[in-house]
Amino acid sequence: MELTTLAQRAARVETNNALDKKPLERRRKGCKTSPMTHPTPDIIQAHVMDVYRHIFPDDSIDTDSDFFDLGGDSLSVVTFCALLEEKLGQEVHPSVIIYFPTVEDLTQELATKLSTGA
Repeated sequence: MELTTLAQRAARVETNNALDKKPLERRRKGCKTSPMTHPTPDIIQAHVMDVYRHIFPDDSIDTDSDFFDLGGDSLSVVTFCALLEEKLGQEVHPSVIIYFPTVEDLTQELATKLSTGA
């Protein structure tokens, strides 16, 4: 069987030889990280703790751990935001970590923002 025939079957070619893009769009949409709808503070804190442990693997992390006291810098802030965005499915601006550098404070701020949709 020719490669084009396999691709046509997989992509569902319509009778007029036009590509039916709907299945592809559904697959693409399914691959995106969907935003968490109103995650509980416990879930947010678990995600924040996971990312702290990823960024600072040699340190003991608790709710009072301060991002900058642990050695966080501008590059680790960007990495931290990217990882946390992946987990929460929401944008996390780097300034949030600057103003709320502890696990507890960051969790509370994110819980407030996510519950209000701000």
